[in-house]
This record gives sequence, C-alpha cells and structure tokens, in this order.
Amino acid sequence: IAARLAQLGDGPRAALLFARAVDGLDAPGIKATTRENIWRQKGWAALRAGDAQAARKDFAAMRAAIDAAPTSFDPLRVAEADWLLAEAAVEAGDGDAALGHLARAEPVLLAEYGAGHPERRNIGVTRIAAELAAGRPDAAMTSFGALAAAAYPAAAAREQARIDWLMADALIQQGRCEEAGAWIDAFDTTHATTPRLRQMQARVTALHASVCGSMDRTSVQP
Repeated sequence: IAARLAQLGDGPRAALLFARAVDGLDAPGIKATTRENIWRQKGWAALRAGDAQAARKDFAAMRAAIDAAPTSFDPLRVAEADWLLAEAAVEAGDGDAALGHLARAEPVLLAEYGAGHPERRNIGVTRIAAELAAGRPDAAMTSFGALAAAAYPAAAAREQARIDWLMADALIQQGRCEEAGAWIDAFDTTHATTPRLRQMQARVTALHASVCGSMDRTSVQP
C-alpha cells in the first residue's frame, strides 16, 4: 500500500506505512524476500521523491538482505538490486559508485532482456547518467549513439524527458553551450513534472549558467 501511495504522490501516508513495515521487520518469521522487497519499495519511493540519500540508505539495506540470504534470490533479482543502487548513486552525484554497481548488474540484465526490449534502453539511460555523473561526457555521447542505433518502442513522456535532460547535460559538459541552450529552450512543461525531473531541470540549468554563462556562445563550435 505504501508503494502505491508513493506512486500516486501521497508521500506523507506512504511514509507512515513504510515506517510501520520497517518496524515489523524484527518480528519472528519474516522471510528474506519480504525484507528485501520492503527496503526495495521504500527506496523506490525515496528515489521518485528526489531523496537520493534516503534511497541509497534503503537500497543498501535491500542489498544487505540479499547478502544475508543469497540462496533466496535469483541472479536477476540481485542484478536489479545493483541497478537500483546505481540509480541512487547517480542521483547523489556519485558517478564512480554508479558505474561500479552497473558493472555488476549490466551483464545479467542484458542477457535477460533481448534486443529491442525497453528495459535495455532503461539500462542504457542509467549508463549515460552514470557516465555524466562521473564527468565522462564523451563516453556518455558514445552511449547515446548506441541508444539511438537500437530499435526501441517509443519512450513514455517521463522517460523521454530524462533522456533529453541527460543530452543537455552532456552537451554542456562538452562545452557545446549554444546547442545545449537551444536544446533546453525547446523543452516543454512535460520535462519537469516529477520531483526527480524538477531536480534534473534545476541541476542542468544551473550547470548551463555556470559553464556557459561567461562564454561567448558565438565562438563555441559543435
């Protein structure tokens, strides 16, 4: 119930129910899979709400539950946990940690999802975000190329908005200020409809002002 309330944007009621669920983890007979899932759902809620540090803490507890009972979890579930840790590290600005988590998750995830599966695109987006958080815009652009070359179904509006903000981030980090400014100016209201996307908007526009504000845009070449 808490997870669904969080998806619907009812953070206060979700927080109360998550707290009650966590309090119940000390009860006898709680399965490792239940313990892992409670922390996973709580971390997801924090990630959606834009609270990266809380998400990292919850996902670390999720991973600890897996490590305490490794035979209770299949490789895909473990890989998904590392993927979530990568996502939280990205939001916290810890690109190197995100890439470390992703290095463990990617081989299993890519083996599970065939060519053209939307989850492969999501994995690619996480890699781009991690590379940018680690200050590797050239690597991110290479990953963007791989993403564009694949035949994926159209992304949902929020997914596409994240991809667009990441492209703007990459252009700024490469010093391509005029292109980045035009990219940002073309965005519409759908690009900042969730706490996470609003944080991306604030971070990328602040980066643009910081990196490009004093530049002579007419001298910047693609």
